[in-house]
Amino acid sequence: MKRKQGPLKLLVIFISLNSLICLKPAEEVSTILHSKLAKYNKNLRPNYGEELVTIGITAEIFSVLDISDKNMEFTVSMEFKQTWNDTRLSFDVGDGTVKEIGVGAEFAKNFWVPDTFFANEKSSSIPKHLK
Repeated sequence: MKRKQGPLKLLVIFISLNSLICLKPAEEVSTILHSKLAKYNKNLRPNYGEELVTIGITAEIFSVLDISDKNMEFTVSMEFKQTWNDTRLSFDVGDGTVKEIGVGAEFAKNFWVPDTFFANEKSSSIPKHLK
């Protein structure tokens, strides 16, 4: 069975840091991300060997584009979002100015994402700007 990952538009990381005092926000974000990704393994799910990860999902159907009674198929335009907590990316805010970090789809490829798929899916596509 072919498995597909859902589209990932934006990953927001809620993290805090305890030793950044006088850095500019851009330097602070760079330091946080570098320290968190140095030992991060995107091939291991969060809490590996412990409790399972709870994945929240939302799906918004924008339009039903086609329905085929004969082939028992339908085509929809939709947005599919997933949320989860990865404590490996957490940090203490301390005296820093950065409270959360948002990253785009390209940088988000550095993080673990759920292996989500739709059973009996014939095909799907992700817009080029999100790949």
